[in-house]
Amino acid sequence: MPRDEAEFTTITMHEPRVWTTRARWTIMLRYIAPILAFILALPVLTLVTEVTLILTLIPVVPQYEGLIRAAIAPSYAMLIVSAFAARSKFAYPMVKQHRRLRRHIQRIAPEASQHPLAFPGELTLSPRITTGLIAKLDDGDDIGVFVVSTEGLTFHGDRVTLHAPLAAILSVESRSDGWKHFWAGRQLELTLRTPDGEQRVRARVCGNWSAASGNAAFRAFFGAVQSHRGMARVVHG
Repeated sequence: MPRDEAEFTTITMHEPRVWTTRARWTIMLRYIAPILAFILALPVLTLVTEVTLILTLIPVVPQYEGLIRAAIAPSYAMLIVSAFAARSKFAYPMVKQHRRLRRHIQRIAPEASQHPLAFPGELTLSPRITTGLIAKLDDGDDIGVFVVSTEGLTFHGDRVTLHAPLAAILSVESRSDGWKHFWAGRQLELTLRTPDGEQRVRARVCGNWSAASGNAAFRAFFGAVQSHRGMARVVHG
């Protein structure tokens, strides 16, 4: 027996107006490149400092060679700590929580952003619609606003418009962002029913600056989706 059209997810593609390839590269180069350069410069400076001290001090006081090397060793620990600290505040993809990105999202979906259960974020389709080098550097396919309501889950994006009725959301799973993001963030993986079969998508929502705010936004988003699915099952028996 054929299903009602209201039980299927609809996905519409259109040409990007805001989140173009140029805009994505601008965000990455402006905010990521300096951070990566800083992190990559630390090992070089540490190595130069260590070699200089060894060559300078050990020939003068060879009996203290072990002490000199032990004093230099913590610099490597400091390198690791600084790299993680930089990542937690600035590195990609958390850089996409920056106010510049949020301004882009406001331009894309100004009305949807006013909804009480609106969550700015990014959508990733499977298979990906982003190709080339940018697809390897950026895990998302589009940015926009997720809106959770009794009608379902809707994504108002610059390139993609997706609407999934609650009955079309087959599964919802919380997953780690993985090694690329130091396992600090979370994303929602959804299996949706479409007229052509099942479609898997990933949703990541933005916080403010820190990883903690991003995780708080994710928990609110995840909770809203699950509670609305639960209410729909109760209503429809």
